[in-house]
Amino acid sequence: MKRRIALVFLAVLLTAVFTMPAAAKDRLATGYTAISGIFAGLWVAQEAALFDKYNIDSHLVLIGSASLMVQSMLGGDVSFAGAGGNAAVEATLSGGDFVMVGSLAKVPAFYIMALPEIKTIEDLRGKPVGVTRFGSSTDFTMRYVLRKHGLEPGRDVTMIQTGDLFAAAAGLKTRLIMAAPFSSPANVRAQEAGARVLVNMGTAGIYFPHDAWMARRSFINANEDLVRRFLKGYSEGVYRMHK
Repeated sequence: MKRRIALVFLAVLLTAVFTMPAAAKDRLATGYTAISGIFAGLWVAQEAALFDKYNIDSHLVLIGSASLMVQSMLGGDVSFAGAGGNAAVEATLSGGDFVMVGSLAKVPAFYIMALPEIKTIEDLRGKPVGVTRFGSSTDFTMRYVLRKHGLEPGRDVTMIQTGDLFAAAAGLKTRLIMAAPFSSPANVRAQEAGARVLVNMGTAGIYFPHDAWMARRSFINANEDLVRRFLKGYSEGVYRMHK
């Protein structure tokens, strides 16, 4: 009799254990700014469910430029993001509370590409060039290169916002613009439009956080453990990509 009672008690206990609801995962909407190889590690981590391993219910949100990403973060639509570090710096200098907690690339991961008649950066004087949006990493990079070669953006060279890198490639094809910064895979579209590389920014000796993991300081202070777990999952995605 005692044995039967013990078995019944054990069965009830095991049933309770296996039917207990799983601990709720921390939901995290993570922004990224482009269909670009720079975010490959993020996509690998998402598709391989590596964030699940760290108890994160991860959702990726594409927002087409760093400046728009900052606005979305200020509005509370996105809490954490990979975006051009210059946008975080500019927002903080304007009174925001953004901080960067990791870098996806420490150099501008762009090729400055131009139509065949443009042989040098100086040849862009009086010509239109494309950037995704003002305040984006493409905008920062293009302005830096122009000024380095003695051209003032807006005065010597017309700056046109294209929206994204693939639209910039289409702009080259229609000659709306004569040059623009590109990263993979959009650089292939630019090549198909007849463009060639003028400057490889990866070897230009310029160092700045092309894309960085960023958030508002208030979010990080309240969710430090969540941020650490996200970075672990992302790091495993990068490792798996290169394995």
